[in-house]
Amino acid sequence: MKTGKWTVVGIAVALVAAAVPATSGVSTAEPSATSELFGDAQQSAQRMVAEGKNTFRNDTFGDETFWTGELHLEQAVVTLSPSAALGLGLKVDSRALTPSQ
Repeated sequence: MKTGKWTVVGIAVALVAAAVPATSGVSTAEPSATSELFGDAQQSAQRMVAEGKNTFRNDTFGDETFWTGELHLEQAVVTLSPSAALGLGLKVDSRALTPSQ
């Protein structure tokens, strides 16, 4: 019974010993096919952050029907000054304001 265990251990050691020289010459400095496939991680991260900001700022997630169709919130917001809208936590597009506002 012990002979069988040691045979398996011996084979495992031989396989590891054979694999070490085969991988020791592999260089990690060169770009791999994976990095070429996916591109630069920094550029991907910047793109994803920009997409997230755009979604957060502009996407209504389909709830505009509730706010405008049922509550008619747009009619109440029209009567607010920009500072009052900001005070209520609403978004105000500063580029759409006139200098007097």
